[in-house]
Amino acid sequence: QLFFALFPISFFATPLSMALYVIEKSHVNLLIYSVLAVINVGLDLVLIPRYGVMGAIIPVALVIAMQPFIYRFVLSRYVEGTRIPFRYIGKCFLASSPVLLMLPFTGLVEGGVELAVALVLALVVIVLSVKKLRVVGRRELDMIGPVPIPAVDRFLRFLSD
Repeated sequence: QLFFALFPISFFATPLSMALYVIEKSHVNLLIYSVLAVINVGLDLVLIPRYGVMGAIIPVALVIAMQPFIYRFVLSRYVEGTRIPFRYIGKCFLASSPVLLMLPFTGLVEGGVELAVALVLALVVIVLSVKKLRVVGRRELDMIGPVPIPAVDRFLRFLSD
């Protein structure tokens, strides 16, 4: 559970790491991933024998928290004016947060049918929330619209209207 609370921090690094792919610096991503893996495994070797599960959580949390800053620093050496899109990512978090209203009902999910219903309900809630908060705007339509996925343009227009 703690991992899933920490993992969203990595979303702040994702746009920056993708930018490295776009400017054809994939090898830099590999180097950063390798350094972060060495830090993670090294700290695991030191902390797990002494602290158990908590000794495994600390390195993961540290590496995840470091990612956005490392990527921003490295990317800024190739592209001026790089930034983490905090506002947009925050809007996405806000749009997905209504699903938390379903948390008290998780005890009712005991089988496949209930899980399927819960997933469909969560999907509907997120889609409506994304539409209401206008997460998908003109800029996103221009970027994602041309992707050759059947009906993607109609779905994106629905979200942005």
